[in-house]
Amino acid sequence: MKIFIVGTYEAMVRPIENLKNKYKNCQIDYGIAMLEDGLKLAIDAKNNGYDAIISRGGTARLIKKHLDIPVIDAKPSGNDLLKSILIAKNNQTKTSIIAYSNITDGAIEIIRLLNLDFKIHYIKNDLDLTNLLIKLKEEGYQQILGDSLAIKVAKDLNFNTVLFQTGHESLENSLEYAIMILNQTQKIKRIDTIRSKFLTKFNKDYCIMQNNKIIFSQFINFKKMPISYEKCISLKYEFENNEFNTPYIQARVGEVNLEVSSIEISSDKFYLYNFKKVESDYEKPIGIYDLDIKNNFLPVTKSESMQKLFAKAKRLIKEKNPIFIIKDNEYTLNELLNFIIGINKNSTLLIDLDKINIDSYDEILKYKKKNILIKNIKDYEIISNISKKNIEERFIILLEKDSKIIDYIDEKQTLLIPNTRQRKDDLNLIFNNYIAYYHEKFATRALGMEDYIFDGENPLLNKNLDYLLKKLKNYIFTRNELIVGKDVFTKKIEESSKKEIFDSKNLEEIEKELIIYHLKKEEYNQSKVSEILGISRSTLWRKMKKYKI
Repeated sequence: MKIFIVGTYEAMVRPIENLKNKYKNCQIDYGIAMLEDGLKLAIDAKNNGYDAIISRGGTARLIKKHLDIPVIDAKPSGNDLLKSILIAKNNQTKTSIIAYSNITDGAIEIIRLLNLDFKIHYIKNDLDLTNLLIKLKEEGYQQILGDSLAIKVAKDLNFNTVLFQTGHESLENSLEYAIMILNQTQKIKRIDTIRSKFLTKFNKDYCIMQNNKIIFSQFINFKKMPISYEKCISLKYEFENNEFNTPYIQARVGEVNLEVSSIEISSDKFYLYNFKKVESDYEKPIGIYDLDIKNNFLPVTKSESMQKLFAKAKRLIKEKNPIFIIKDNEYTLNELLNFIIGINKNSTLLIDLDKINIDSYDEILKYKKKNILIKNIKDYEIISNISKKNIEERFIILLEKDSKIIDYIDEKQTLLIPNTRQRKDDLNLIFNNYIAYYHEKFATRALGMEDYIFDGENPLLNKNLDYLLKKLKNYIFTRNELIVGKDVFTKKIEESSKKEIFDSKNLEEIEKELIIYHLKKEEYNQSKVSEILGISRSTLWRKMKKYKI
């Protein structure tokens, strides 16, 4: 393993020599140069068989553009930046920071925390740098804190200078990272071979799909693909839209049982279909699944509505009667189901009656599960039969808010999922949990949201919680704010809502939604609304009557 370090200032020589003595199993060589001269050293190193390059700042950026081997940017650590900033601070002179952004990124927060009046500039090219320094000289700046190039030019203009140095520990971390990358690269071919042998050993009949194309398949117990391509696509969508986030779905197609799961490798998603011939009457048909609810966060119960919900759930769990849950949003539903299922620590079966007919209680019992979750139930008679039996199984029945069965069930056995407004006191923590999760997993920039974002009569409280979380995810993946602000986020939601109205409604539905929207916005002042819509007040009144507003 051969690594070449392009140092950008002479003080890097000593830590590099120390690292050469420490890492005897790795050939480490170096040279000192900046920008184009540094690029020449890197190109020579590649031509001489070096596996990776380590440099920093603008030189590292330039090398990355021209070489196809790993180039590691030896950025100064937070500790390195702090040392340089404190040295500059102690000089008590008017100071400006000039460097490439990959050097100064971490310095900005430190300067803010120390409340220092340091002006920050980013290097674009040599000519701009010289002109900038001349301008700063005219403005009375006496000291430049920056990277190697800025310091070199600033010294020629008689500035006092402080260099952002990459310390020994930071340089060693970069070396370790380079070694890790090279080791990982060497392992990739071995991993591919192992993966191929693993699938061959444990999966007899399977196919792998990527981008709606079957990229590999193997059939030992079947002469050909046991189900149609179209059915594979359909099952993939069913897996993706699995509202309970189970790690796989199981289905039965004719005389074939199959399991669909997925895996992501380097941002590419692959779907694995495992096939097996039906051998038993007790194999699960389509519509019956083993349930594994996944939620990355502990339940949030600051609000009175959630405290009451969980208290009632605890009481119902002690009883043997079926538990009815009236849905509002999937997020809170998953919190509640995790709580209920987690208490008795037993496996759970999900039965979707839109996909399978269950005529009797005994038909369910053969699957031998302690928690049985039923959704899309249309006939109260099934519930009635269950209630009459002395059962050990925990039956949980999910109902939509408009279900006709609600009229027949006992309110004492019913858990009503609170809506967004009822969970107002929970929202900040829920949102911050999501922001922290995506920051940790995908390195999104946002770190939190304004504490008062849901204060007062915020229109966001009228939105479904699942909808808000979906929009939050889109927001933090497409914007660069450290803090999610109330005004910008609310505006984005409103703009998105308007667009969705037009995208999904026919003309009459759009007109009705617009009238309702403006009536609420103008506090039902019909004169203002008619003026906004460009129609007479009498026309507005007729349309309101037509749409039963």
